Parts: sequence; structure tokens; C-alpha cells
Amino acid sequence: MSAEARIERYEQAYQDDYGYEAWLVRARRGATLAAMKGARRVVEIGCGTEPLFGEVGDQADAIERWVTVEPAEAFRREAEALAEREPRLRVVGGFFEETLDAVRDALGGDADFVVIDGLLHELPDPMAMLRAAREVLAPGGALHVSVPNALSLHRRLARAMGLIADVHALSDRNVALEQARVYDPSSLRAALEDAGFAQIVLGGHTIKPFTNGQMEAVERALGPGVLEGLASLGEELPELAAEITADARRGS
Repeated sequence: MSAEARIERYEQAYQDDYGYEAWLVRARRGATLAAMKGARRVVEIGCGTEPLFGEVGDQADAIERWVTVEPAEAFRREAEALAEREPRLRVVGGFFEETLDAVRDALGGDADFVVIDGLLHELPDPMAMLRAAREVLAPGGALHVSVPNALSLHRRLARAMGLIADVHALSDRNVALEQARVYDPSSLRAALEDAGFAQIVLGGHTIKPFTNGQMEAVERALGPGVLEGLASLGEELPELAAEITADARRGS
């Protein structure tokens, strides 16, 4: 399957499966915004249906230029609509690894902060993206990554119930969204080190005891306050969190 066809399938699958994902996106972005305080030149790789620039709030004053890179046309249109109202935001279409010159041109130089949220595990070659991210970062620049956690509570529970033999096994949802792997903290740290990053700090967000569909049922039965509490609890118990966060610096 061509890369373009894969992106089209992903667009549809992502939008069809949004549901509880909206809660994960909210928590994921909260972690990202906390990590990027003071950033001036930002590259966001993949924006989904809601470009992150629209949520920076008080941090917007520090930003000089923001470049969003998005290969999916439907998602890119959302960013382009926002860019029409915000001159500091530029949008580059295509795959990040193939558009580094265009990204630098749009940014006006090197980045001091690169965001790869909820994306790395979906790529055929995640190391190529990590190395490309390092390439566009200024010396000492920061990278923020988030990925699903193979050691999360809901995967451990699935293994204990005999539903999966290995917490690293791909779920039906992983397959539907063409997600090629599931990282654990050790494998994510190793990938970042291999790509030339240092000062790696791992964390997490959101305790998710059940599948996405079951979590929607939890919200209907118990209300949103439970999901809000579980999102915060993931920061206290990152080893059980639904997603791993990693903050790292470009090594020398």
C-alpha cells in the first residue's frame, strides 16, 4: 500500500474512532503545553483534527514562529484555516522526514522545541522521524514525545484476564489505525538515545483501566469527573499510565 493510501485510511479510521480518544488528546496536550513553556520556535509533527497552536493560551506571547507538518489533507485543512488568522503559524504539507528544507524555511531557522505527540508508534520507520527531529533542532533544543504504554494498567489487566499473551501485542484498535508497535519506557528511551537525544525524562498521563469503548461506557455511567481524576492519576503512577511522555534534549 502506498504512503498516500495509508494516510487516507488512517484519516477515516481516526475520525471514526475518536470517542474516548478526545480525553486522551486533552491529557496529552496538557503534558505537551507544560513541557514547552518558553519555547519560541516550535515544530508540531502531525496535528490531527485540532492543531495544538489553537490551545497555547498565555504561552502564545513567547512564540515567534510555529510550523505544523501534516501529510493528511483533511487534518491539514484545519491547520491552514487557523493559519489564515495567525501569521506566526505556517503549515507544511507532506511527511516530515521528506520536508525538512521546507520546515526550516517556514521556521526561519532551527527549532527550539519539536512535538511528536501520539504518532511515533504508528510509523513504519520511527527512527527516521526521530533523527529528522534532531536535525531541525538547534543545539540544546527540546523534543517532546508521547506514545501508548505497553505496560499500562489496561494492557496488564488484559494479560491477567488471558485476553492477550503479551502486553506488547497489537490490539484490534492498533491494527485498525495501522499502529506498528507498542513502546514501553525502556524501548522508548533506547530509541531516543539511538537517535542522538540526551537528558531524557520519562513520565506519563491517564490511568485507563479498560478499552476505549469501555471507557466511554464508564463516562456515561459515572460522569466525566471519574475520567478527569484518572487523567491526573496517570501523572502520579506513570508506570501504569495509558501513555508515556518523554522530554529530551538534542545531544552533541
